[in-house]
Amino acid sequence: MAYQNRGLTYYNLKDYHKALADYNAALQIDPKYTDAYNNRGLTYYKLKDYDNALADYTTAIQINPKYAKAYQGRGNIYNDLKDYDNALADYTTAIQIDPKYAKAYQGRGNNYYKLKVYHNALADYTTVIQIDPKYTKAYYNRGLTYNDLKDYHKALADYTTAIQIDPKFAMAYYNRGNTYFNLKDYHKALADYTTAIQIDPEYTDAYNNRGNTY
Repeated sequence: MAYQNRGLTYYNLKDYHKALADYNAALQIDPKYTDAYNNRGLTYYKLKDYDNALADYTTAIQINPKYAKAYQGRGNIYNDLKDYDNALADYTTAIQIDPKYAKAYQGRGNNYYKLKVYHNALADYTTVIQIDPKYTKAYYNRGLTYNDLKDYHKALADYTTAIQIDPKFAMAYYNRGNTYFNLKDYHKALADYTTAIQIDPEYTDAYNNRGNTY
Protein backbone atom coordinates (compact mmCIF):
# COMPACT_ATOMS: atom_id res chain seq x y z
CA MET A 1 0.00 0.00 0.00
CA ALA A 2 2.86 2.41 0.74
CA TYR A 3 4.34 1.95 -2.75
CA GLN A 4 0.89 2.36 -4.28
CA ASN A 5 0.26 5.61 -2.40
CA ARG A 6 3.68 7.02 -3.24
CA GLY A 7 3.13 6.01 -6.85
CA LEU A 8 -0.09 8.04 -6.88
CA THR A 9 1.81 11.02 -5.49
CA TYR A 10 4.45 10.75 -8.20
CA TYR A 11 1.70 10.35 -10.79
CA ASN A 12 -0.04 13.51 -9.60
CA LEU A 13 3.32 15.30 -9.84
CA LYS A 14 3.64 13.97 -13.42
CA ASP A 15 6.81 12.11 -12.45
CA TYR A 16 5.58 9.08 -14.36
CA HIS A 17 8.75 7.00 -14.35
CA LYS A 18 9.02 7.12 -10.55
CA ALA A 19 5.33 6.27 -10.37
CA LEU A 20 5.94 3.20 -12.54
CA ALA A 21 8.79 2.09 -10.28
CA ASP A 22 6.53 2.23 -7.22
CA TYR A 23 3.67 0.39 -8.92
CA ASN A 24 6.17 -2.28 -10.00
CA ALA A 25 7.30 -2.64 -6.39
CA ALA A 26 3.71 -2.88 -5.18
CA LEU A 27 2.99 -5.66 -7.70
CA GLN A 28 6.10 -7.59 -6.69
CA ILE A 29 4.69 -7.67 -3.16
CA ASP A 30 1.13 -8.47 -4.27
CA PRO A 31 0.75 -9.74 -7.87
CA LYS A 32 -3.05 -9.58 -7.52
CA TYR A 33 -3.17 -5.87 -6.57
CA THR A 34 -5.78 -4.62 -9.05
CA ASP A 35 -5.43 -0.93 -8.11
CA ALA A 36 -1.71 -1.08 -8.85
CA TYR A 37 -2.35 -2.62 -12.29
CA ASN A 38 -5.02 0.00 -12.97
CA ASN A 39 -2.82 2.91 -11.91
CA ARG A 40 0.22 1.56 -13.72
CA GLY A 41 -1.98 1.22 -16.80
CA LEU A 42 -3.03 4.85 -16.44
CA THR A 43 0.63 5.88 -16.12
CA TYR A 44 1.59 3.94 -19.24
CA TYR A 45 -1.35 5.62 -20.98
CA LYS A 46 -0.01 9.06 -20.07
CA LEU A 47 3.35 7.99 -21.53
CA LYS A 48 1.50 6.78 -24.67
CA ASP A 49 2.81 3.26 -24.07
CA TYR A 50 -0.48 1.78 -25.20
CA ASP A 51 0.59 -1.87 -25.37
CA ASN A 52 1.67 -1.98 -21.73
CA ALA A 53 -1.34 0.08 -20.67
CA LEU A 54 -3.73 -2.33 -22.41
CA ALA A 55 -1.96 -5.27 -20.78
CA ASP A 56 -2.31 -3.78 -17.30
CA TYR A 57 -5.97 -2.87 -17.66
CA THR A 58 -6.72 -6.32 -19.06
CA THR A 59 -4.91 -7.99 -16.14
CA ALA A 60 -6.90 -5.88 -13.67
CA ILE A 61 -10.11 -6.98 -15.39
CA GLN A 62 -9.05 -10.64 -15.34
CA ILE A 63 -8.45 -10.42 -11.59
CA ASN A 64 -11.66 -8.48 -10.97
CA PRO A 65 -14.21 -8.61 -13.82
CA LYS A 66 -16.32 -5.99 -11.99
CA TYR A 67 -13.57 -3.35 -11.95
CA ALA A 68 -15.33 -0.46 -13.74
CA LYS A 69 -12.29 1.88 -13.72
CA ALA A 70 -10.20 -0.63 -15.66
CA TYR A 71 -12.84 -0.93 -18.38
CA GLN A 72 -13.07 2.86 -18.59
CA GLY A 73 -9.28 3.20 -18.79
CA ARG A 74 -9.01 0.51 -21.44
CA GLY A 75 -11.82 2.22 -23.34
CA ASN A 76 -9.76 5.41 -23.41
CA ILE A 77 -6.87 3.57 -25.03
CA TYR A 78 -9.07 1.95 -27.64
CA ASN A 79 -10.55 5.38 -28.30
CA ASP A 80 -7.08 6.85 -28.91
CA LEU A 81 -6.28 3.92 -31.19
CA LYS A 82 -9.53 4.59 -33.10
CA ASP A 83 -10.77 1.11 -32.20
CA TYR A 84 -14.19 2.53 -31.52
CA ASP A 85 -16.10 -0.76 -31.32
CA ASN A 86 -13.92 -2.06 -28.49
CA ALA A 87 -13.96 1.35 -26.82
CA LEU A 88 -17.76 1.45 -26.86
CA ALA A 89 -17.91 -2.07 -25.48
CA ASP A 90 -15.62 -1.21 -22.58
CA TYR A 91 -17.37 2.05 -21.71
CA THR A 92 -20.73 0.26 -21.82
CA THR A 93 -19.46 -2.49 -19.52
CA ALA A 94 -18.16 0.13 -17.08
CA ILE A 95 -21.60 1.79 -17.09
CA GLN A 96 -23.35 -1.53 -16.53
CA ILE A 97 -21.14 -2.12 -13.48
CA ASP A 98 -21.51 1.43 -12.19
CA PRO A 99 -24.52 3.30 -13.65
CA LYS A 100 -23.33 6.57 -12.03
CA TYR A 101 -19.86 6.48 -13.60
CA ALA A 102 -19.70 9.90 -15.26
CA LYS A 103 -16.31 9.40 -16.93
CA ALA A 104 -17.54 6.27 -18.70
CA TYR A 105 -20.59 8.09 -20.10
CA GLN A 106 -18.30 10.95 -21.15
CA GLY A 107 -15.93 8.56 -22.94
CA ARG A 108 -18.77 6.76 -24.66
CA GLY A 109 -20.31 10.08 -25.65
CA ASN A 110 -16.98 11.11 -27.21
CA ASN A 111 -16.93 7.87 -29.18
CA TYR A 112 -20.46 8.34 -30.43
CA TYR A 113 -19.53 11.90 -31.43
CA LYS A 114 -16.55 10.67 -33.45
CA LEU A 115 -18.80 8.11 -35.12
CA LYS A 116 -21.32 10.93 -35.85
CA VAL A 117 -24.00 9.12 -33.84
CA TYR A 118 -24.96 12.49 -32.47
CA HIS A 119 -28.18 11.68 -30.65
CA ASN A 120 -26.48 8.93 -28.64
CA ALA A 121 -23.64 11.35 -27.87
CA LEU A 122 -26.15 13.95 -26.65
CA ALA A 123 -27.82 11.37 -24.43
CA ASP A 124 -24.52 10.37 -22.81
CA TYR A 125 -23.33 13.96 -22.26
CA THR A 126 -26.69 14.81 -20.73
CA THR A 127 -26.40 11.85 -18.37
CA VAL A 128 -22.93 13.05 -17.31
CA ILE A 129 -24.39 16.47 -16.48
CA GLN A 130 -27.21 14.89 -14.50
CA ILE A 131 -24.66 12.93 -12.46
CA ASP A 132 -22.22 15.84 -12.09
CA PRO A 133 -23.61 19.31 -12.94
CA LYS A 134 -20.08 20.78 -12.77
CA TYR A 135 -18.56 18.45 -15.38
CA THR A 136 -17.17 21.14 -17.68
CA LYS A 137 -16.18 18.94 -20.61
CA ALA A 138 -19.65 17.40 -20.81
CA TYR A 139 -21.16 20.83 -21.48
CA TYR A 140 -18.35 21.61 -23.91
CA ASN A 141 -18.71 18.35 -25.85
CA ARG A 142 -22.48 18.60 -25.87
CA GLY A 143 -22.00 22.11 -27.28
CA LEU A 144 -19.83 20.71 -30.06
CA THR A 145 -22.52 18.16 -30.83
CA TYR A 146 -25.31 20.74 -30.94
CA ASN A 147 -23.14 22.91 -33.19
CA ASP A 148 -22.62 20.04 -35.63
CA LEU A 149 -26.39 19.52 -35.64
CA LYS A 150 -26.73 23.28 -36.38
CA ASP A 151 -28.69 23.77 -33.15
CA TYR A 152 -26.63 26.88 -32.51
CA HIS A 153 -28.54 28.39 -29.61
CA LYS A 154 -28.25 25.21 -27.55
CA ALA A 155 -24.57 25.07 -28.44
CA LEU A 156 -24.12 28.64 -27.19
CA ALA A 157 -25.86 27.79 -23.92
CA ASP A 158 -23.57 24.81 -23.28
CA TYR A 159 -20.36 26.67 -24.15
CA THR A 160 -21.44 29.51 -21.87
CA THR A 161 -22.07 27.12 -18.99
CA ALA A 162 -18.65 25.52 -19.53
CA ILE A 163 -17.07 29.00 -19.41
CA GLN A 164 -18.97 29.89 -16.24
CA ILE A 165 -17.58 26.77 -14.56
CA ASP A 166 -14.06 27.28 -15.96
CA PRO A 167 -13.39 30.87 -17.07
CA LYS A 168 -9.96 29.83 -18.43
CA PHE A 169 -11.34 27.22 -20.84
CA ALA A 170 -9.85 28.58 -24.08
CA MET A 171 -11.42 25.97 -26.37
CA ALA A 172 -14.90 26.83 -25.08
CA TYR A 173 -14.39 30.49 -26.00
CA TYR A 174 -12.98 29.48 -29.38
CA ASN A 175 -15.87 27.19 -30.24
CA ARG A 176 -18.45 29.63 -28.91
CA GLY A 177 -16.80 32.13 -31.25
CA ASN A 178 -17.29 29.67 -34.11
CA THR A 179 -20.97 29.36 -33.25
CA TYR A 180 -21.39 33.13 -33.09
CA PHE A 181 -19.67 33.29 -36.48
CA ASN A 182 -22.16 30.76 -37.87
CA LEU A 183 -24.95 33.00 -36.56
CA LYS A 184 -23.24 36.01 -38.22
CA ASP A 185 -22.81 37.70 -34.84
CA TYR A 186 -19.29 38.76 -35.75
CA HIS A 187 -18.63 41.17 -32.86
CA LYS A 188 -19.26 38.43 -30.29
CA ALA A 189 -17.21 35.98 -32.35
CA LEU A 190 -14.29 38.41 -32.34
CA ALA A 191 -14.58 38.90 -28.59
CA ASP A 192 -14.47 35.14 -27.96
CA TYR A 193 -11.53 34.53 -30.29
CA THR A 194 -9.68 37.34 -28.55
CA THR A 195 -10.37 35.89 -25.11
CA ALA A 196 -9.19 32.47 -26.28
CA ILE A 197 -5.94 34.07 -27.48
CA GLN A 198 -5.48 35.94 -24.19
CA ILE A 199 -5.78 32.65 -22.32
CA ASP A 200 -3.59 30.73 -24.78
CA PRO A 201 -1.32 33.05 -26.83
CA GLU A 202 -0.26 30.10 -29.03
CA TYR A 203 -3.81 29.20 -30.08
CA THR A 204 -3.23 29.40 -33.86
CA ASP A 205 -6.78 28.41 -34.87
CA ALA A 206 -8.14 31.29 -32.79
CA TYR A 207 -5.81 33.73 -34.59
CA ASN A 208 -6.84 32.32 -37.98
CA ASN A 209 -10.55 32.51 -37.27
CA ARG A 210 -10.25 35.97 -35.77
CA GLY A 211 -8.43 37.05 -38.92
CA ASN A 212 -11.20 35.60 -41.07
CA THR A 213 -13.81 37.45 -39.02
CA TYR A 214 -12.34 40.95 -39.42
